Amino acid sequence: MDPARNLLCLLVLLALAGTIGVSALPQGNQQGDPRITLEQVTAAAKLYFRDIAELPMTVQVTTTVADSSGKTKKKSSGSIQFLFHGYNPGTEKGTFTVHYGMFHKKRYEESLNGNLAVIFAGMYLRPELIGRQSSPSEIRPPEGPGQPWIFRFSTGPDCPAFKLSTLGIAPESMCGIGEYRISLSEAGELSFEYFVFEQAGLPAEAPLEGLGIVNILAFHTEEEFQRVSIAGDARPFLLPRRTTTSIATHKGKVVITNEYAVAEARKQKN
Repeated sequence: MDPARNLLCLLVLLALAGTIGVSALPQGNQQGDPRITLEQVTAAAKLYFRDIAELPMTVQVTTTVADSSGKTKKKSSGSIQFLFHGYNPGTEKGTFTVHYGMFHKKRYEESLNGNLAVIFAGMYLRPELIGRQSSPSEIRPPEGPGQPWIFRFSTGPDCPAFKLSTLGIAPESMCGIGEYRISLSEAGELSFEYFVFEQAGLPAEAPLEGLGIVNILAFHTEEEFQRVSIAGDARPFLLPRRTTTSIATHKGKVVITNEYAVAEARKQKN
């Protein structure tokens, strides 16, 4: 890579240290009440979260730092290039490459948790990874009309103490409680809408730019999906539309939003 272009490239590999176990799940009743089963969820995950040779995306990163009163102390934004390679259940890793100019290193560091969440969310429901631990999981029906089904999971009972990664604003290990929010059409088609994850091992002390040394009280991640068709592939992919990282501390709050856009040359439609 030409150093004169001040372009840095980082390959990130995310290995899943734990997987979910599953408790008994409800079945449909005789009056036609639809139920989502684990088998349906994992089948849909295997279809929509899959490998792709190379998919370029642009990520617009916006970071807001607020003090304990809620007043904004700092707000910044910039973009990086996110080259997505997909999910590999055989190696239990997903890969992506990030390109950023010399003035956008901070954008990379701030975007890291959201980028890792893209891989984590796409890997966790793969059938090859389910069932190795006894952590309980559940599927909960909608609480009302228009509400999603909830598939909750735990990565396991023994989460390490929280530490920030040396690569950026992200935990060293994604360990905690998460959920997928899933809609079910009248035709019985599942659609992944959101992925939510709450990091365990807190509170913990760590440095955050704009706030200094803080006690991190909560580290929350949300991902909104977009369904995209890629030229040359008849089946749609499920890709990130937006990831939001919210970090609550005793001095204030940091919110980092990654907005993902697929290169138009590769995209057929949303």
